[in-house]
Amino acid sequence: MAERLHVTPQAVSRWETGESFPDIDTLVQISQVFRVSVDNLLKGGTPSLFTDHRKATTGDILTELAQDRPEAVARMVTEGKADLDSVIEAGPLAQPSTMDRLFENLTGYKFSLEQIVSLAPFISQDILSSIADEIVDTKIEYDNLANLAPFLQKETLEKLVDRAITGDIDADYVSRLAPFLSNATLDRLVDQIKADTLEKSHLEALAPFLNRETLERMVFEKTDGKIDIDLLESLAPFLGRETLERLIDQVANGQIEADTLTSLAPFLSQSAIKKVIQYVAAGSINPEAIVKLAPFLDKETLSELIRNSIRQHPDEQPNTIKTG
Repeated sequence: MAERLHVTPQAVSRWETGESFPDIDTLVQISQVFRVSVDNLLKGGTPSLFTDHRKATTGDILTELAQDRPEAVARMVTEGKADLDSVIEAGPLAQPSTMDRLFENLTGYKFSLEQIVSLAPFISQDILSSIADEIVDTKIEYDNLANLAPFLQKETLEKLVDRAITGDIDADYVSRLAPFLSNATLDRLVDQIKADTLEKSHLEALAPFLNRETLERMVFEKTDGKIDIDLLESLAPFLGRETLERLIDQVANGQIEADTLTSLAPFLSQSAIKKVIQYVAAGSINPEAIVKLAPFLDKETLSELIRNSIRQHPDEQPNTIKTG
């Protein structure tokens, strides 16, 4: 067999054990050697003289592609003589350039999003984007959108974002695209959240991918002199040390309310917490803030606070000291 196919015996052995698979040209040669269809080889079926050829099979499509006739396969699909699913099954065995030529001849064909996702690994990004552009312009189910995103070009992703902003599609789907969006596009989505065009809940999906400047802009551009606490809770896990300490400074200066510390507490470093304690000691921050931070204080800091409280209130009984 190896001699007839002009391959090594080791290659044939790997096919037999399932470690690898012959390429499309070799597959057709094997079918000719054994006088069976390519489908019989692919699916392990028994040859039959009464095979129903009303629809082209995966084997038929592979045979056409092996003979460099992708245009004929495209014609079979458009004329209903072959199902696109059979073409998708042939994808892993065909050359990408051949698959590209096939789909160039399927202009205007109505693909489902699931089919596009299945095709993505086997065709070029240009061809995929041209197919996706057509489906993006229609109202479709976007459940597979995140799976398709890695293969989409910037312009196609921008179209999806535009449709989310105008309310044409659910913004929840666009949130799934966040890892693949440019900084400029992410900033545009943030602006829409600030303008209440999109909901603040979408920030949770976007926040891990926002750059430092955008995060700070979201935090420090206030409305009526107050920070949006709900917004801060969404962003807090992604804020840097300097940004968090700057917020503490604003609490001390009275620019924002002390309740803000409750949202920040789980994300403050020990040095930031000690900074709060210093502000409390100086009278810049209400002492009740320490109670809210108590679960996040280390043992040494907490013990020192208790000792200081006892020294400052020597006439009070220990069980009346408010330590949190």
